[in-house]
Amino acid sequence: ELLASIEGPVVIGDLPDFQGAAARMLAPAQIPSPAVLQQLNADLAAWVATHQNVRQVPLAATVALMKTAGVALPLASGPLPTPPGALLQGDRLHANRLGMAFLGHTLQPTLQQLFAADHPLRKQTWTFEQFVVACGAEAELEALQAAARQKAGDAKAGDTKTGEAKQPAGAGAGR
Repeated sequence: ELLASIEGPVVIGDLPDFQGAAARMLAPAQIPSPAVLQQLNADLAAWVATHQNVRQVPLAATVALMKTAGVALPLASGPLPTPPGALLQGDRLHANRLGMAFLGHTLQPTLQQLFAADHPLRKQTWTFEQFVVACGAEAELEALQAAARQKAGDAKAGDTKTGEAKQPAGAGAGR
């Protein structure tokens, strides 16, 4: 009812799976089952369809990847894989600053389509790095990059210690 009373444009996301959220945020009894969540999202989509000023954007699938598999951050220097949950706050429910930058960048094309063809914001495209700065997530990004460099260094040191050099697949075959 409150959303329906807003006369301006409203953007709302579909509901992600809340499983695994910290109990201080949502008690287990407050977390909908998959069937109930599916019905809630269907009800939400039906409500959105009845309001001309409301648009729905897909969040659930992206949040699921952020939680369970991790995502690759689209840096200009190349993708940076993140571990599962790295873009979520400690409550395992809300995106952290870097997660907000990722969501903004990911949803940017969808949101641009909400503007009229001649609107300046429809043509404005930010890089992922610009979203990072806008969200104040530079320190979080640097921490992930440092961890990736450390992991790469550890893997290289492990290869050196075992005396094994990495060879392309199939190298040395037939010897």
